[in-house]
Amino acid sequence: MRNEILDNEMKEKLKAMKGFRNILVHRYGKIDDKIAFNILKENIKDFWLFIEKIEDFLRKK
Repeated sequence: MRNEILDNEMKEKLKAMKGFRNILVHRYGKIDDKIAFNILKENIKDFWLFIEKIEDFLRKK
């Protein structure tokens, strides 16, 4: 049985984060730093939300 720790919305956000990470890793030097910074700045709340969901799950265990 799989634990449903993350809802579908968070799963989609993580997929997008993974895609962004892959772009950064494989195209390093070809990325506009200002665009990358703005993407991170606008989405930093998703990192905190992810941490919160994991902490909530661990507290319940």
